[in-house]
Amino acid sequence: MEEKKMIYLNDFLQRNNVNLWQCFETVREGLEGLRSCYAEDLRYKENELELVKIIVVDAVFVVEVLLKCSGIGLRGDNDRMFNEWILSAVRTELLLLENQLPFFILEDLWWLGTKGYLSLKRYCYDFFLQNNFLKENEKCWEQLRPKHLLDLLRMFYEPASSTAQGQDGQQHSSCAAQTVLCIPNAKAEDEPVLCIPNATRLHEAGDLYVGA
Repeated sequence: MEEKKMIYLNDFLQRNNVNLWQCFETVREGLEGLRSCYAEDLRYKENELELVKIIVVDAVFVVEVLLKCSGIGLRGDNDRMFNEWILSAVRTELLLLENQLPFFILEDLWWLGTKGYLSLKRYCYDFFLQNNFLKENEKCWEQLRPKHLLDLLRMFYEPASSTAQGQDGQQHSSCAAQTVLCIPNAKAEDEPVLCIPNATRLHEAGDLYVGA
């Protein structure tokens, strides 16, 4: 996988006519914010460049996977990454908590090399959820502020009542819930969006789950 990451890094640099130091500088500018995202102090205090290198390689790999999976003609004919079982494993790996990168780092590198493409959140949605319900709600999703990829996926699924932070927060969460859960828009202001109850509420209502 490390070899594949280096191949994708080279693809990113050549296709977008950027050099490695531009990527390093982009990450280095966000290094203080990056360190604050982790509970434990990151190592490499004496070698900041080594930390930046690791972040650049991993973040560009995520960007390239999203782009190459989008069907816009960027993948090579012999790229074995796009066997379905490998892609499934990659999706799982990218969502492991220990593999999360700060979302702002991904966005900074995304816009460095993909200024002509759609938003990173749109590509994440297509890659992880793989359905066609996004278009009408894309604008409100752009106002979400995820911490990382896993947090973004949570926001896509989360119903309005769980994330309402005033009227705007409720509206953005409703968009995600309506889109992912295929819930139609309310017809009037006094007609709330219906969301699937969580397991606790179903249990309290008397629904029992019996193991097979």
